[in-house]
Amino acid sequence: MFKCFLCLVFSMITFTTWAQQKQAPKYSIRLQMKGIKDTTLLLSHYFGYGQQVPKDTAKVDKDGNMIFEGDEELPEGLYLIQHNRFGIFDFIVDKDQDFSLVMDTTSFIKSMKVTGSKENELYFSFQQNYAKRIDEIRKLRGDDVAPKTKNATPKKLDAETEKKINAIGEDINSYVKRFIAENKDSFAAKVIEAPSDPEIPEDFRKSLKGKKDSSERIFYYSNLLFGILTIT
Repeated sequence: MFKCFLCLVFSMITFTTWAQQKQAPKYSIRLQMKGIKDTTLLLSHYFGYGQQVPKDTAKVDKDGNMIFEGDEELPEGLYLIQHNRFGIFDFIVDKDQDFSLVMDTTSFIKSMKVTGSKENELYFSFQQNYAKRIDEIRKLRGDDVAPKTKNATPKKLDAETEKKINAIGEDINSYVKRFIAENKDSFAAKVIEAPSDPEIPEDFRKSLKGKKDSSERIFYYSNLLFGILTIT
């Protein structure tokens, strides 16, 4: 009986030692995406302009849940979630690599909820506030109303509407500058600051189809940084 007791104690010590030695994942990024199920998503790291380096994959269950986990820390930086190499949305990975993101595919940015990552709370809060003001501009410009014909001539804006659009544009510019200044030590601010005064390519100007006003730089900046706009 005493020998059995010793064997039991030894087994418990061995199991406890093994459990202690087994390390937790170096990164654990949990996503819940309403509207996506039973597929595989790719986690990629932005590396230079227009380049992404695949880092991990995760299977999505029937409820839209997935976990990216690994035994080595991810390089800090901006990351992209992809489906069949098509970019869905990006987010930040810094030293805090244990967090969750919950969203709805009908509007990734507007529905985003972050837990456990201060950088992503900042990043998505900025995008959500920015998107609200962009929606105001689009409504004033009539971008939210589908044209009756494919090649319809855009409605000319009156002076009052132009004035309102310009005022919102100025508010957005002030918001961007204020956000960067108030969060200058954050990675989120560095990401947002990078393209804050871009040169607008001629092909993008043409895509505005005559809707030329002072908000065109705002539209291009949004498209460049977040990909949240489709100019029609």
